[in-house]
Amino acid sequence: SIDYLLSSVEVKGYEQYYLPRMTGLPLFFNKEATPQLVHVLKSENNQAVLEYWRDERNNDKLGGLFTPLRMQRLLSQPQPHKQCWIYCFTHTVRSHIYFFSATQEELEESGLRDLFFTVGARRPSWRVFKLDLEAIQLNSQGLKSLINIDGLPPAHVATVEQQLEQLGYVGQLIAVDDDAQRIDYLTDALEEFQANQLQIFANPIEVPAFELELLHYVQLRKELRYMHKTTVAVKHGINTVVGWTRDISTHGLQVELEQPLACERGDVIGLTLPKLQALTRDMKLQNLTYRVVNANPARTVLNLCIEGSADTHIGRLFFQRLIDSNPDKLKTARELKRMSGMARALRNLYTYHLFNTPLYLSKAKPNRLGAIGTIDKPRPLQGLLTECCVEKPFNLLPLFQGPLLKHLILLPLRQLRREDAPHSCEIFISRQFDRQGDLCYDSRLEDEFTSAEDKRHFVRTALKRGNFSSVRLFLSRTGRPDVDFIAGELDYVAKYAIHKARQLEETLWSVAGICDLMDTTAATLYRLKIKR
Repeated sequence: SIDYLLSSVEVKGYEQYYLPRMTGLPLFFNKEATPQLVHVLKSENNQAVLEYWRDERNNDKLGGLFTPLRMQRLLSQPQPHKQCWIYCFTHTVRSHIYFFSATQEELEESGLRDLFFTVGARRPSWRVFKLDLEAIQLNSQGLKSLINIDGLPPAHVATVEQQLEQLGYVGQLIAVDDDAQRIDYLTDALEEFQANQLQIFANPIEVPAFELELLHYVQLRKELRYMHKTTVAVKHGINTVVGWTRDISTHGLQVELEQPLACERGDVIGLTLPKLQALTRDMKLQNLTYRVVNANPARTVLNLCIEGSADTHIGRLFFQRLIDSNPDKLKTARELKRMSGMARALRNLYTYHLFNTPLYLSKAKPNRLGAIGTIDKPRPLQGLLTECCVEKPFNLLPLFQGPLLKHLILLPLRQLRREDAPHSCEIFISRQFDRQGDLCYDSRLEDEFTSAEDKRHFVRTALKRGNFSSVRLFLSRTGRPDVDFIAGELDYVAKYAIHKARQLEETLWSVAGICDLMDTTAATLYRLKIKR
Protein backbone atom coordinates (compact mmCIF):
# COMPACT_ATOMS: atom_id res chain seq x y z
CA SER A 1 0.00 0.00 0.00
CA ILE A 2 2.94 2.35 0.64
CA ASP A 3 4.27 1.74 -2.87
CA TYR A 4 0.81 2.44 -4.32
CA LEU A 5 0.50 5.66 -2.31
CA LEU A 6 4.03 6.67 -3.30
CA SER A 7 3.17 6.20 -6.98
CA SER A 8 0.00 8.25 -6.52
CA VAL A 9 1.91 11.07 -4.79
CA GLU A 10 4.52 11.04 -7.57
CA VAL A 11 1.79 11.46 -10.20
CA LYS A 12 0.21 14.33 -8.26
CA GLY A 13 3.61 15.99 -7.92
CA TYR A 14 4.26 15.83 -11.65
CA GLU A 15 0.71 17.00 -12.41
CA GLN A 16 1.18 20.02 -10.19
CA TYR A 17 4.32 20.89 -12.13
CA TYR A 18 2.66 20.53 -15.51
CA LEU A 19 -0.79 22.07 -15.11
CA PRO A 20 0.34 25.68 -14.39
CA ARG A 21 2.74 25.44 -17.36
CA MET A 22 0.40 23.72 -19.82
CA THR A 23 -0.17 25.70 -22.98
CA GLY A 24 -3.71 24.51 -23.72
CA LEU A 25 -6.90 25.91 -22.24
CA PRO A 26 -9.06 23.19 -20.61
CA LEU A 27 -12.73 23.46 -21.63
CA PHE A 28 -15.79 21.80 -20.12
CA PHE A 29 -19.09 21.46 -21.99
CA ASN A 30 -22.56 20.39 -20.83
CA LYS A 31 -24.54 17.31 -21.89
CA GLU A 32 -26.88 19.07 -24.31
CA ALA A 33 -27.42 17.64 -27.79
CA THR A 34 -25.43 20.65 -28.98
CA PRO A 35 -22.95 21.11 -26.12
CA GLN A 36 -22.31 24.59 -24.75
CA LEU A 37 -19.19 25.79 -22.99
CA VAL A 38 -19.89 26.09 -19.25
CA HIS A 39 -16.48 26.04 -17.50
CA VAL A 40 -12.92 27.07 -18.40
CA LEU A 41 -9.85 26.31 -16.29
CA LYS A 42 -7.26 29.09 -16.37
CA SER A 43 -3.57 28.60 -15.63
CA GLU A 44 -0.50 30.77 -15.91
CA ASN A 45 0.53 29.82 -19.44
CA ASN A 46 -2.92 29.76 -21.08
CA GLN A 47 -4.02 33.24 -20.00
CA ALA A 48 -3.06 34.67 -23.41
CA VAL A 49 -5.63 32.38 -25.09
CA LEU A 50 -8.35 33.72 -22.83
CA GLU A 51 -7.26 37.30 -23.37
CA TYR A 52 -7.35 36.91 -27.15
CA TRP A 53 -11.11 36.23 -26.96
CA ARG A 54 -11.95 39.40 -25.03
CA ASP A 55 -13.48 42.37 -26.84
CA GLU A 56 -12.83 46.08 -26.37
CA ARG A 57 -15.15 46.11 -23.32
CA ASN A 58 -13.35 43.19 -21.67
CA ASN A 59 -16.27 40.84 -22.35
CA ASP A 60 -15.46 37.16 -22.92
CA LYS A 61 -16.30 36.11 -26.49
CA LEU A 62 -14.76 32.64 -26.36
CA GLY A 63 -18.19 30.99 -26.35
CA GLY A 64 -18.82 32.31 -29.87
CA LEU A 65 -16.15 29.97 -31.22
CA PHE A 66 -18.29 26.89 -30.49
CA THR A 67 -21.29 27.48 -32.74
CA PRO A 68 -24.02 24.79 -32.83
CA LEU A 69 -23.16 23.69 -36.38
CA ARG A 70 -19.43 23.53 -35.60
CA MET A 71 -20.05 21.43 -32.49
CA GLN A 72 -22.41 19.08 -34.33
CA ARG A 73 -19.83 18.50 -37.04
CA LEU A 74 -17.13 17.89 -34.47
CA LEU A 75 -19.26 15.34 -32.61
CA SER A 76 -20.06 13.53 -35.86
CA GLN A 77 -16.43 12.41 -36.17
CA PRO A 78 -16.35 8.61 -35.68
CA GLN A 79 -13.36 8.39 -33.31
CA PRO A 80 -13.77 9.05 -29.54
CA HIS A 81 -11.09 11.76 -29.59
CA LYS A 82 -12.57 14.54 -31.73
CA GLN A 83 -10.31 17.30 -33.06
CA CYS A 84 -10.30 20.14 -35.57
CA TRP A 85 -8.17 23.13 -36.54
CA ILE A 86 -9.65 26.63 -36.39
CA TYR A 87 -8.19 29.70 -38.13
CA CYS A 88 -8.98 33.08 -36.59
CA PHE A 89 -8.39 36.80 -36.86
CA THR A 90 -10.02 39.98 -35.58
CA HIS A 91 -11.25 43.08 -37.39
CA THR A 92 -11.42 46.43 -35.60
CA VAL A 93 -13.93 49.09 -36.67
CA ARG A 94 -14.16 52.33 -34.66
CA SER A 95 -12.54 50.64 -31.63
CA HIS A 96 -14.96 47.68 -31.80
CA ILE A 97 -13.35 44.25 -32.10
CA TYR A 98 -15.06 41.63 -34.28
CA PHE A 99 -13.93 37.99 -34.33
CA PHE A 100 -13.73 35.76 -37.41
CA SER A 101 -13.07 32.01 -37.37
CA ALA A 102 -13.24 29.05 -39.75
CA THR A 103 -12.39 25.35 -39.61
CA GLN A 104 -10.66 23.51 -42.44
CA GLU A 105 -13.97 21.90 -43.38
CA GLU A 106 -15.75 25.27 -43.47
CA LEU A 107 -13.04 26.82 -45.64
CA GLU A 108 -13.18 23.97 -48.15
CA GLU A 109 -16.98 23.97 -48.34
CA SER A 110 -17.13 27.72 -48.91
CA GLY A 111 -14.29 27.82 -51.45
CA LEU A 112 -12.91 30.84 -49.61
CA ARG A 113 -9.74 29.32 -48.21
CA ASP A 114 -7.32 31.52 -50.16
CA LEU A 115 -9.37 34.65 -49.45
CA PHE A 116 -9.54 33.87 -45.72
CA PHE A 117 -5.78 33.31 -45.55
CA THR A 118 -5.06 36.38 -47.70
CA VAL A 119 -6.99 38.66 -45.34
CA GLY A 120 -6.31 36.94 -42.03
CA ALA A 121 -2.65 35.91 -42.15
CA ARG A 122 -1.55 39.49 -42.82
CA ARG A 123 -2.99 40.67 -39.50
CA PRO A 124 -1.19 40.63 -36.13
CA SER A 125 -4.37 39.07 -34.70
CA TRP A 126 -3.96 35.94 -36.88
CA ARG A 127 -4.18 32.78 -34.78
CA VAL A 128 -4.37 29.05 -35.48
CA PHE A 129 -6.04 26.95 -32.79
CA LYS A 130 -6.44 23.24 -32.30
CA LEU A 131 -9.64 22.10 -30.60
CA ASP A 132 -9.74 18.67 -28.91
CA LEU A 133 -12.93 17.17 -27.49
CA GLU A 134 -13.76 13.92 -25.70
CA ALA A 135 -16.89 12.63 -23.98
CA ILE A 136 -16.69 12.16 -20.21
CA GLN A 137 -16.91 8.45 -19.40
CA LEU A 138 -16.86 8.63 -15.60
CA ASN A 139 -20.06 7.60 -13.85
CA SER A 140 -21.62 9.51 -10.96
CA GLN A 141 -19.41 7.78 -8.41
CA GLY A 142 -16.32 8.53 -10.44
CA LEU A 143 -17.25 12.20 -10.71
CA LYS A 144 -17.78 12.40 -6.94
CA SER A 145 -14.30 10.99 -6.38
CA LEU A 146 -12.83 14.05 -8.12
CA ILE A 147 -13.91 16.36 -5.29
CA ASN A 148 -11.62 17.05 -2.37
CA ILE A 149 -14.21 17.26 0.42
CA ASP A 150 -11.76 18.21 3.19
CA GLY A 151 -13.06 21.30 4.94
CA LEU A 152 -16.07 21.75 2.64
CA PRO A 153 -19.60 21.80 4.14
CA PRO A 154 -21.89 18.99 2.87
CA ALA A 155 -24.22 21.43 1.10
CA HIS A 156 -21.27 22.87 -0.78
CA VAL A 157 -20.05 19.43 -1.82
CA ALA A 158 -23.55 18.61 -3.08
CA THR A 159 -23.54 21.76 -5.23
CA VAL A 160 -20.19 20.85 -6.79
CA GLU A 161 -21.45 17.30 -7.43
CA GLN A 162 -24.53 18.69 -9.14
CA GLN A 163 -22.44 20.90 -11.43
CA LEU A 164 -20.14 18.00 -12.33
CA GLU A 165 -23.15 15.82 -13.20
CA GLN A 166 -24.15 18.37 -15.86
CA LEU A 167 -20.84 18.07 -17.70
CA GLY A 168 -20.72 15.89 -20.81
CA TYR A 169 -17.44 16.73 -22.58
CA VAL A 170 -13.89 17.80 -21.81
CA GLY A 171 -11.92 19.76 -24.39
CA GLN A 172 -8.79 21.76 -24.97
CA LEU A 173 -8.11 24.85 -27.06
CA ILE A 174 -4.46 25.51 -27.84
CA ALA A 175 -2.88 28.20 -30.01
CA VAL A 176 -0.20 26.95 -32.41
CA ASP A 177 0.30 30.09 -34.46
CA ASP A 178 3.87 30.89 -35.39
CA ASP A 179 4.94 34.16 -36.98
CA ALA A 180 7.44 32.26 -39.14
CA GLN A 181 4.58 30.22 -40.67
CA ARG A 182 2.53 33.19 -41.90
CA ILE A 183 4.27 33.26 -45.26
CA ASP A 184 3.04 29.70 -45.87
CA TYR A 185 -0.57 30.86 -45.66
CA LEU A 186 0.18 33.70 -48.09
CA THR A 187 1.91 31.71 -50.87
CA ASP A 188 -1.42 31.65 -52.74
CA ALA A 189 -2.50 35.12 -51.65
CA LEU A 190 -4.99 36.87 -53.92
CA GLU A 191 -4.08 40.20 -55.53
CA GLU A 192 -7.70 41.28 -55.92
CA PHE A 193 -10.45 40.28 -53.53
CA GLN A 194 -13.62 41.35 -51.75
CA ALA A 195 -13.12 40.92 -48.02
CA ASN A 196 -16.85 41.29 -47.29
CA GLN A 197 -17.31 37.71 -48.56
CA LEU A 198 -15.77 36.61 -45.26
CA GLN A 199 -18.76 37.90 -43.31
CA ILE A 200 -20.09 34.32 -43.20
CA PHE A 201 -17.21 33.51 -40.83
CA ALA A 202 -17.99 36.30 -38.36
CA ASN A 203 -18.53 34.99 -34.83
CA PRO A 204 -21.86 35.84 -33.20
CA ILE A 205 -21.84 39.05 -31.17
CA GLU A 206 -24.08 37.64 -28.45
CA VAL A 207 -22.40 34.58 -26.96
CA PRO A 208 -23.25 32.28 -24.03
CA ALA A 209 -21.45 32.98 -20.77
CA PHE A 210 -19.23 30.49 -18.95
CA GLU A 211 -17.64 30.19 -15.52
CA LEU A 212 -13.92 30.84 -15.25
CA GLU A 213 -12.10 28.74 -12.66
CA LEU A 214 -8.56 29.44 -11.50
CA LEU A 215 -6.18 26.50 -11.31
CA HIS A 216 -4.64 26.50 -7.84
CA TYR A 217 -0.86 26.26 -7.79
CA VAL A 218 2.06 27.78 -5.93
CA GLN A 219 2.28 31.44 -6.99
CA LEU A 220 5.87 32.31 -7.86
CA ARG A 221 5.26 35.64 -9.51
CA LYS A 222 6.12 38.80 -7.61
CA GLU A 223 2.55 40.01 -8.14
CA LEU A 224 -0.71 38.93 -9.72
CA ARG A 225 -1.56 39.83 -13.30
CA TYR A 226 -5.07 40.99 -14.13
CA MET A 227 -6.85 40.43 -17.43
CA HIS A 228 -7.81 43.84 -18.78
CA LYS A 229 -8.02 45.07 -22.36
CA THR A 230 -7.69 48.79 -23.08
CA THR A 231 -6.29 50.88 -25.94
CA VAL A 232 -2.61 51.85 -25.86
CA ALA A 233 -0.22 53.83 -28.07
CA VAL A 234 3.41 52.72 -27.96
CA LYS A 235 6.16 55.10 -29.10
CA HIS A 236 9.74 54.06 -29.82
CA GLY A 237 11.98 56.63 -31.49
CA ILE A 238 9.95 58.28 -34.23
CA ASN A 239 7.53 55.36 -34.57
CA THR A 240 4.16 55.11 -32.81
CA VAL A 241 1.98 51.98 -33.00
CA VAL A 242 -1.55 51.50 -31.65
CA GLY A 243 -2.63 48.37 -29.80
CA TRP A 244 -4.21 47.16 -26.57
CA THR A 245 -3.23 45.61 -23.27
CA ARG A 246 -3.56 41.86 -22.72
CA ASP A 247 -2.97 41.96 -18.99
CA ILE A 248 -1.84 44.48 -16.39
CA SER A 249 -0.04 44.59 -13.05
CA THR A 250 1.47 47.38 -11.00
CA HIS A 251 5.03 46.80 -12.21
CA GLY A 252 4.38 45.78 -15.81
CA LEU A 253 1.96 44.75 -18.53
CA GLN A 254 1.67 42.87 -21.81
CA VAL A 255 0.49 44.64 -24.95
CA GLU A 256 -0.46 43.47 -28.44
CA LEU A 257 0.08 45.88 -31.34
CA GLU A 258 -1.76 46.30 -34.62
CA GLN A 259 1.57 46.64 -36.47
CA PRO A 260 5.12 45.45 -35.65
CA LEU A 261 7.30 47.84 -33.64
CA ALA A 262 11.05 47.84 -34.31
CA CYS A 263 12.36 47.20 -30.78
CA GLU A 264 14.57 44.81 -28.87
CA ARG A 265 14.73 43.49 -25.30
CA GLY A 266 16.02 46.27 -23.05
CA ASP A 267 14.71 49.17 -25.17
CA VAL A 268 12.78 51.92 -23.38
CA ILE A 269 9.45 52.90 -24.95
CA GLY A 270 6.78 55.49 -24.21
CA LEU A 271 3.27 54.25 -23.39
CA THR A 272 0.08 56.32 -23.64
CA LEU A 273 -3.28 55.12 -22.26
CA PRO A 274 -5.99 57.28 -23.90
CA LYS A 275 -9.09 55.51 -22.56
CA LEU A 276 -7.78 55.12 -19.01
CA GLN A 277 -6.89 58.81 -18.95
CA ALA A 278 -10.61 59.54 -18.52
CA LEU A 279 -10.45 57.83 -15.09
CA THR A 280 -7.95 60.24 -13.57
CA ARG A 281 -7.27 63.97 -13.58
CA ASP A 282 -4.25 64.13 -11.31
CA MET A 283 -2.11 61.70 -13.34
CA LYS A 284 -0.92 62.20 -16.92
CA LEU A 285 -1.02 58.81 -18.65
CA GLN A 286 1.05 59.94 -21.62
CA ASN A 287 4.52 58.81 -22.69
CA LEU A 288 4.96 56.64 -19.58
CA THR A 289 8.42 55.02 -19.64
CA TYR A 290 8.49 51.22 -19.82
CA ARG A 291 11.27 48.79 -20.68
CA VAL A 292 10.82 45.87 -23.11
CA VAL A 293 11.62 42.62 -21.27
CA ASN A 294 10.36 40.25 -23.95
CA ALA A 295 8.82 40.30 -27.44
CA ASN A 296 7.56 37.76 -29.94
CA PRO A 297 9.54 37.35 -33.20
CA ALA A 298 7.06 39.56 -35.11
CA ARG A 299 7.41 42.36 -32.51
CA THR A 300 3.63 42.61 -32.13
CA VAL A 301 3.38 41.26 -28.55
CA LEU A 302 5.54 43.02 -25.95
CA ASN A 303 6.11 42.30 -22.27
CA LEU A 304 6.91 45.54 -20.47
CA CYS A 305 8.10 46.53 -17.01
CA ILE A 306 8.31 49.99 -15.47
CA GLU A 307 11.46 52.02 -16.14
CA GLY A 308 12.70 54.23 -13.33
CA SER A 309 11.83 54.50 -9.65
CA ALA A 310 8.79 52.47 -8.58
CA ASP A 311 7.97 55.08 -5.93
CA THR A 312 7.41 57.85 -8.50
CA HIS A 313 6.47 55.97 -11.69
CA ILE A 314 3.07 57.30 -12.75
CA GLY A 315 2.12 54.06 -14.47
CA ARG A 316 2.78 51.98 -11.35
CA LEU A 317 0.90 54.42 -9.13
CA PHE A 318 -2.09 54.53 -11.50
CA PHE A 319 -2.38 50.76 -11.95
CA GLN A 320 -2.03 50.23 -8.21
CA ARG A 321 -4.96 52.61 -7.68
CA LEU A 322 -6.96 50.96 -10.49
CA ILE A 323 -6.42 47.45 -9.07
CA ASP A 324 -7.18 48.50 -5.49
CA SER A 325 -10.35 50.33 -6.56
CA ASN A 326 -11.84 47.52 -8.69
CA PRO A 327 -11.60 44.25 -6.76
CA ASP A 328 -14.93 43.03 -8.18
CA LYS A 329 -14.29 43.97 -11.82
CA LEU A 330 -10.79 42.81 -12.63
CA LYS A 331 -10.75 39.16 -13.61
CA THR A 332 -8.19 37.69 -11.23
CA ALA A 333 -9.84 39.23 -8.17
CA ARG A 334 -13.23 37.80 -9.19
CA GLU A 335 -11.81 34.39 -10.00
CA LEU A 336 -10.45 33.92 -6.50
CA LYS A 337 -13.99 34.21 -5.15
CA ARG A 338 -15.31 31.35 -7.28
CA MET A 339 -16.74 28.19 -5.81
CA SER A 340 -14.24 26.43 -3.60
CA GLY A 341 -13.67 22.84 -4.67
CA MET A 342 -14.84 23.23 -8.27
CA ALA A 343 -11.42 24.16 -9.65
CA ARG A 344 -9.82 21.11 -8.00
CA ALA A 345 -12.53 18.82 -9.39
CA LEU A 346 -12.12 20.21 -12.92
CA ARG A 347 -8.35 19.84 -12.68
CA ASN A 348 -8.75 16.18 -11.70
CA LEU A 349 -11.26 15.62 -14.50
CA TYR A 350 -8.95 17.18 -17.09
CA THR A 351 -6.07 14.88 -16.17
CA TYR A 352 -8.26 11.92 -17.20
CA HIS A 353 -8.34 13.44 -20.71
CA LEU A 354 -4.80 14.78 -21.11
CA PHE A 355 -4.57 15.83 -24.77
CA ASN A 356 -0.90 16.83 -25.04
CA THR A 357 2.22 14.92 -23.98
CA PRO A 358 4.25 16.61 -21.23
CA LEU A 359 7.98 15.91 -21.17
CA TYR A 360 9.68 16.67 -17.85
CA LEU A 361 13.25 17.96 -17.99
CA SER A 362 15.50 16.96 -15.11
CA LYS A 363 18.64 18.62 -13.74
CA ALA A 364 19.74 15.14 -12.61
CA LYS A 365 19.99 13.85 -16.21
CA PRO A 366 22.92 14.86 -18.47
CA ASN A 367 20.56 15.12 -21.46
CA ARG A 368 17.83 16.68 -19.24
CA LEU A 369 15.25 14.12 -20.48
CA GLY A 370 13.48 13.03 -17.31
CA ALA A 371 9.95 11.60 -17.58
CA ILE A 372 6.91 11.62 -19.88
CA GLY A 373 3.32 12.11 -18.76
CA THR A 374 0.75 9.84 -20.37
CA ILE A 375 -2.77 8.45 -19.88
CA ASP A 376 -4.45 5.20 -20.91
CA LYS A 377 -6.28 6.77 -23.87
CA PRO A 378 -4.89 6.78 -27.43
CA ARG A 379 -3.25 10.06 -28.39
CA PRO A 380 -1.73 11.17 -31.74
CA LEU A 381 1.91 11.16 -30.58
CA GLN A 382 1.87 7.74 -28.94
CA GLY A 383 2.59 5.88 -32.18
CA LEU A 384 5.60 8.02 -33.02
CA LEU A 385 7.08 7.95 -29.50
CA THR A 386 6.66 4.21 -28.93
CA GLU A 387 8.35 3.01 -32.13
CA CYS A 388 11.74 1.32 -31.84
CA CYS A 389 11.40 1.02 -28.05
CA VAL A 390 13.69 -1.60 -26.53
CA GLU A 391 14.19 -1.08 -22.78
CA LYS A 392 11.78 1.77 -22.06
CA PRO A 393 8.18 2.40 -23.12
CA PHE A 394 8.99 5.65 -24.95
CA ASN A 395 11.62 6.59 -27.50
CA LEU A 396 12.44 10.27 -28.10
CA LEU A 397 14.87 9.64 -30.95
CA PRO A 398 12.44 11.00 -33.61
CA LEU A 399 12.42 14.37 -31.83
CA PHE A 400 15.95 14.84 -30.55
CA GLN A 401 18.35 13.04 -32.87
CA GLY A 402 21.72 14.61 -33.68
CA PRO A 403 22.09 18.27 -32.69
CA LEU A 404 18.34 18.79 -32.19
CA LEU A 405 18.45 18.08 -28.45
CA LYS A 406 20.99 20.86 -27.99
CA HIS A 407 19.10 23.38 -30.13
CA LEU A 408 15.59 22.51 -28.93
CA ILE A 409 16.13 21.86 -25.22
CA LEU A 410 19.57 22.45 -23.73
CA LEU A 411 20.38 25.94 -25.07
CA PRO A 412 16.87 27.48 -24.79
CA LEU A 413 16.44 26.08 -21.26
CA ARG A 414 19.54 27.96 -20.09
CA GLN A 415 18.19 31.24 -21.43
CA LEU A 416 14.60 30.87 -20.24
CA ARG A 417 13.43 32.40 -16.99
CA ARG A 418 10.53 31.00 -15.05
CA GLU A 419 8.27 33.97 -15.80
CA ASP A 420 8.93 33.87 -19.57
CA ALA A 421 6.29 32.77 -22.04
CA PRO A 422 6.89 29.29 -23.50
CA HIS A 423 9.54 28.97 -26.20
CA SER A 424 7.89 27.19 -29.13
CA CYS A 425 9.20 25.58 -32.30
CA GLU A 426 8.18 22.88 -34.77
CA ILE A 427 9.96 19.73 -35.99
CA PHE A 428 9.43 18.07 -39.37
CA ILE A 429 10.01 14.30 -39.20
CA SER A 430 10.50 11.96 -42.16
CA ARG A 431 9.96 8.34 -41.14
CA GLN A 432 11.35 5.69 -43.49
CA PHE A 433 13.15 2.33 -43.69
CA ASP A 434 16.77 2.04 -44.78
CA ARG A 435 18.19 -0.65 -47.10
CA GLN A 436 18.57 -3.08 -44.20
CA GLY A 437 14.88 -2.66 -43.35
CA ASP A 438 15.56 -0.69 -40.18
CA LEU A 439 13.31 2.21 -39.28
CA CYS A 440 15.13 5.56 -39.39
CA TYR A 441 14.21 9.22 -39.09
CA ASP A 442 15.25 12.46 -40.72
CA SER A 443 14.18 15.24 -38.32
CA ARG A 444 14.64 18.94 -38.98
CA LEU A 445 13.66 22.22 -37.39
CA GLU A 446 11.06 23.99 -39.51
CA ASP A 447 13.18 27.14 -39.23
CA GLU A 448 15.88 25.42 -41.30
CA PHE A 449 13.74 25.52 -44.44
CA THR A 450 14.19 28.65 -46.53
CA SER A 451 10.78 28.66 -48.23
CA ALA A 452 7.37 27.04 -48.32
CA GLU A 453 8.45 25.14 -51.44
CA ASP A 454 11.41 23.63 -49.56
CA LYS A 455 8.98 22.43 -46.88
CA ARG A 456 6.68 20.93 -49.51
CA HIS A 457 9.58 19.06 -51.10
CA PHE A 458 10.62 17.57 -47.75
CA VAL A 459 7.05 16.55 -46.86
CA ARG A 460 6.25 15.03 -50.25
CA THR A 461 9.52 13.07 -50.23
CA ALA A 462 8.77 11.80 -46.71
CA LEU A 463 5.27 10.67 -47.71
CA LYS A 464 6.61 8.98 -50.83
CA ARG A 465 9.30 7.03 -48.97
CA GLY A 466 7.42 6.30 -45.75
CA ASN A 467 5.52 8.76 -43.61
CA PHE A 468 5.62 12.34 -42.33
CA SER A 469 4.90 13.90 -38.94
CA SER A 470 5.27 17.37 -37.50
CA VAL A 471 5.45 18.06 -33.78
CA ARG A 472 5.26 21.38 -31.94
CA LEU A 473 7.18 21.87 -28.71
CA PHE A 474 6.34 24.43 -26.03
CA LEU A 475 9.29 24.76 -23.63
CA SER A 476 8.86 26.39 -20.19
CA ARG A 477 11.17 26.68 -17.22
CA THR A 478 9.68 25.62 -13.90
CA GLY A 479 10.17 26.98 -10.42
CA ARG A 480 10.22 25.14 -7.12
CA PRO A 481 7.79 22.21 -6.72
CA ASP A 482 4.46 22.76 -4.99
CA VAL A 483 5.31 20.39 -2.15
CA ASP A 484 2.48 21.77 -0.01
CA PHE A 485 -0.01 20.21 -2.43
CA ILE A 486 1.24 16.71 -1.58
CA ALA A 487 2.52 17.39 1.94
CA GLY A 488 -0.08 15.21 3.69
CA GLU A 489 0.55 12.10 1.61
CA LEU A 490 4.32 12.67 1.68
CA ASP A 491 4.34 12.85 5.47
CA TYR A 492 2.36 9.59 5.65
CA VAL A 493 4.84 7.83 3.36
CA ALA A 494 7.76 9.19 5.41
CA LYS A 495 6.43 7.50 8.58
CA TYR A 496 6.90 4.07 7.00
CA ALA A 497 9.59 4.62 4.34
CA ILE A 498 11.42 7.89 4.91
CA HIS A 499 14.09 7.08 2.32
CA LYS A 500 11.41 6.70 -0.39
CA ALA A 501 9.77 9.99 0.59
CA ARG A 502 13.12 11.79 0.43
CA GLN A 503 13.94 10.21 -2.92
CA LEU A 504 10.61 11.38 -4.35
CA GLU A 505 11.14 14.89 -3.01
CA GLU A 506 14.61 14.99 -4.59
CA THR A 507 13.14 13.82 -7.90
CA LEU A 508 10.54 16.58 -7.88
CA TRP A 509 13.09 19.23 -6.91
CA SER A 510 15.26 18.15 -9.85
CA VAL A 511 12.60 19.10 -12.45
CA ALA A 512 13.97 22.10 -14.36
CA GLY A 513 11.42 22.52 -17.13
CA ILE A 514 8.38 21.25 -19.00
CA CYS A 515 8.22 20.55 -22.73
CA ASP A 516 4.60 20.36 -23.91
CA LEU A 517 4.45 18.18 -27.04
CA MET A 518 1.61 18.08 -29.57
CA ASP A 519 1.07 16.55 -33.00
CA THR A 520 0.53 19.19 -35.73
CA THR A 521 0.75 16.96 -38.82
CA ALA A 522 -2.79 17.67 -40.08
CA ALA A 523 -2.33 21.43 -39.79
CA THR A 524 1.05 21.34 -41.54
CA LEU A 525 -0.30 19.33 -44.48
CA TYR A 526 -3.27 21.69 -44.85
CA ARG A 527 -1.09 24.79 -44.62
CA LEU A 528 1.19 23.47 -47.36
CA LYS A 529 -1.71 22.16 -49.50
CA ILE A 530 -0.52 18.54 -49.39
CA LYS A 531 -2.76 15.50 -49.20
CA ARG A 532 -1.60 12.09 -48.00
